[in-house]
Amino acid sequence: MLRRASGFTFAFYCLTEDSRQRLLQAKAPSAMAHQFATLLGPVLQGATPLVIPDLRADERAGLNPLVINGPHLRSFVGLPLVTASGDVLGMVCVADPRLRPVTQAQLASLRRLADEIALRVEMQMIAPQPAPHSEIGTQTLETTTSCGGTDTRHTVSAMLMQWRDTFSAKWPQTDEYIPKKVVTSIKSRHNLGKIEAIRRNVRETAGSRVPRDKGASRPEGERAVASRLSGAILRTIFVMALVAAPSALLPGVTKDAQQMAALVALFAGAMTFVEYNATYPGLIEFRHAPPFNRIRFALLAATVLVLCVIERGKVEPTALTQFLDAVGSLVGWSMDFPYSPVRLATMMLDNAATSEQIAVVRTAAGMAFLITMVTLIWFVLTMRTGSWPSRRAAFNVWVNLPTFDPTVGADIIRRLDRDARVNVALGFLLPFLIPAVVRIASSGLEPLALTAPQTLVWTVTIWAFLPASLFMRGIAMARVAQMIREKRQAAAIGASDGLLPA
Repeated sequence: MLRRASGFTFAFYCLTEDSRQRLLQAKAPSAMAHQFATLLGPVLQGATPLVIPDLRADERAGLNPLVINGPHLRSFVGLPLVTASGDVLGMVCVADPRLRPVTQAQLASLRRLADEIALRVEMQMIAPQPAPHSEIGTQTLETTTSCGGTDTRHTVSAMLMQWRDTFSAKWPQTDEYIPKKVVTSIKSRHNLGKIEAIRRNVRETAGSRVPRDKGASRPEGERAVASRLSGAILRTIFVMALVAAPSALLPGVTKDAQQMAALVALFAGAMTFVEYNATYPGLIEFRHAPPFNRIRFALLAATVLVLCVIERGKVEPTALTQFLDAVGSLVGWSMDFPYSPVRLATMMLDNAATSEQIAVVRTAAGMAFLITMVTLIWFVLTMRTGSWPSRRAAFNVWVNLPTFDPTVGADIIRRLDRDARVNVALGFLLPFLIPAVVRIASSGLEPLALTAPQTLVWTVTIWAFLPASLFMRGIAMARVAQMIREKRQAAAIGASDGLLPA
């Protein structure tokens, strides 16, 4: 819960020496616990939050082993565990190897969790006797660290995260037996939580043949089906409207062209509805990782509509059409240098093309290039700020990458990095390859054919959209590979230091 609320990699509790002794027998602190205590220092007993944006730049923690060595912590946030009577029991902390800004909403969520943890610790202090024969829960433990020894840390973890203890009162009360049983119980509980999470994820994403309770789960299943159906219908309407927009907005479109556009719109709408209304993953990638596909659709829609407005302005000029035409001409002229994408786009025309026809293609290519760059910057900023993919939900590789099989071939991280580089390289080369292929295949398009409004809009849109889509796919796959790499590093660090993954 702490990691999910903050977005940080590590989450743990650190109790004061007095609180630890009141909760259970004190032991000599371990090396990791001593490092955490050194990092917190006197603020462990303070009643105010501690936010350190960069541990390397902080005088108190710059030389701490957790900062200069593994796990190389950079960002740190700690909130005090304060009881109703005002006593400070310790601090709940989150840390990350990367610089992560903390918002007020995240601080508020962490405060609520800190209050709940403080209440549970206080209840254990008041009534420390375990309830016999209680059931073991299946919720995954948070990363929990006490300022005591390793065995003490695991015991505190079990006490904090359960309302009832999981140990029988008949167990032998020895110093060696209890810690072993605590660690064994925590590992079993953690594995059960992972198994249950995997089962629930598979049932939600890929369906299940296991019979369910028809009384309680039926309304939830009906709501999920209704939500999927309404989303598919809405996306179908958007796609059909976009495909039919040029034939409706552009002047001089014949009836035959409008009917052909309507037929293509119906086909595209049917494909969209089938894809998004299906339970199983199909061909569209990142279906459950918004706003990836929404950004791609926004790029496609913006390019088509802006080019339609520019072409319509040649017959019915307005202030908006003149402004967009001027911006497209400015970008086109600035990008019209040898071997540039805009220069190669104009080379698709035949050698007999007039200067006016070349200027029309140059303006359209310049505006499409500008929209593409703005969209790519938008996507990169969305990813950098942590909004994609969302850390509040699990990322399912099977569902979001249906054409990528993570179980075949080499290591998944290596394959994702390789595919990411291939997609970025193709995205860079495609604006140069498309005009060359068209030139070689048709020896140049007829100037009047390419500069016809509807043909010009769709040709330039495809010329700009396909490379941008490959760029986004490559960046997204590299981000997924980085997420898996961080998960493995966190698990390795937690295993080497005796911590449980949050």
